[in-house]
Amino acid sequence: MFIIFVFALAFFAGTEIPLMSVGGHKLEGFIRQKRWGARTLAKLKKKNERLLITNLIATLFVTSAPMIIAEKYITPEMIMIFGGSPEATSLFVYIVSFMVVLLFGEITSKVLGVRFNDQIALMAAPVYQMIVWILLPLTWIVEQFVKVLGWITGGKLDMHGSTVSEEELDAFIDMSHAGGAVEEDEKRQIKNLLNLSDMTADSVMTPRVNVEFLSLDMTVDEVCDFMMKSSHSRLPVCGDSTDDVDSVMTFREAFHLQREGHGSAHLSSLDLEKIMKVSLTQALDDLFEKFQRSRRHIALVLDEHGGTAGVVTMEDVLEEVFGDIKDEKDREEIYMKKGKDGSIEAIGSVLIDDILEEYDMTPDMIDLPEEYMSETLSYVLMAEEEGFPNIGDIVSFGDTTRLILQVLAVDDNVIERVECRRK
Repeated sequence: MFIIFVFALAFFAGTEIPLMSVGGHKLEGFIRQKRWGARTLAKLKKKNERLLITNLIATLFVTSAPMIIAEKYITPEMIMIFGGSPEATSLFVYIVSFMVVLLFGEITSKVLGVRFNDQIALMAAPVYQMIVWILLPLTWIVEQFVKVLGWITGGKLDMHGSTVSEEELDAFIDMSHAGGAVEEDEKRQIKNLLNLSDMTADSVMTPRVNVEFLSLDMTVDEVCDFMMKSSHSRLPVCGDSTDDVDSVMTFREAFHLQREGHGSAHLSSLDLEKIMKVSLTQALDDLFEKFQRSRRHIALVLDEHGGTAGVVTMEDVLEEVFGDIKDEKDREEIYMKKGKDGSIEAIGSVLIDDILEEYDMTPDMIDLPEEYMSETLSYVLMAEEEGFPNIGDIVSFGDTTRLILQVLAVDDNVIERVECRRK
């Protein structure tokens, strides 16, 4: 009887991990492959809590039984055969029984359960189907107790611990990469995807000063000529100013109108597609869902005053996950270039945060005003100069550690290039 209960304990202890760990995607694959026990296992997994409770009850029962049998039947036999004091014999039998239960009933079975989890889960499923039915009255009582306990604690109890924190998932990705299961590019893309909800539209948008706008006063012919020279297939259409933007025109729509003989028509006379508008703080995962639902690819980003801050496209969001997406129309532009003397030459639309990161500096090190964080070099220079700066104008921050910005080139009221130095 002792050996029978040890084997029973090994069965229940060894099947717990395989039964709890098998996922829905694996089950679907097993069913399609017509693996024996797959459909039975799928039915059991629909009520995972009941399956776990059944395992716990059965394990508790067969764990106690070997020790009771050893104490009641084996100890007296040992005393009769070998003699000795009852206390010493009882202790010896208890230690041996404990080691047998631990090594063969628990450790060995769990090691095998982890090693052959899929096979064991499929083979054990029909047995568990019968045990679940036998123990149903007892498991039902435990289920009700768990529900009451969940109600008292203010939530539903998850007995099989399926919740995974973001930190655990991040660590799992790193471990998978270290083990060779995930490539470097795949690791980067998965992490970028997980971080998408922490990023906002202002971090990926094209600032207003770099956006190409169409005007309502333009004719279709003029739009076609303009878009032939542009690298964009969709452009926002503005009214009196770039803060007055309500519509968007596509390359395809413009040339379709031209072929239809509407080349001389002004955009103001056409029923143009409305442009989607989002805030600076719009999370990128939500923004991507908006693009999908509306079947649009471009959105106008509004600042806190309702003015135009810039433009963001679906491509901008995708590039945050998969990296730069280039086509034959894209022009390669160098945003930052580091010189041999340590200086950085950057375009005006580069964020000051990126310059600080390149120099391994923090805002506190140079006493950078909080309102300049996440702003472009152009914005910082104009704010400090209280107007549009001239070529050669210099702005510096900090005392002991200093960041110096010098205007190198301007064109048509746009700061084109800035030299940055750390002192």
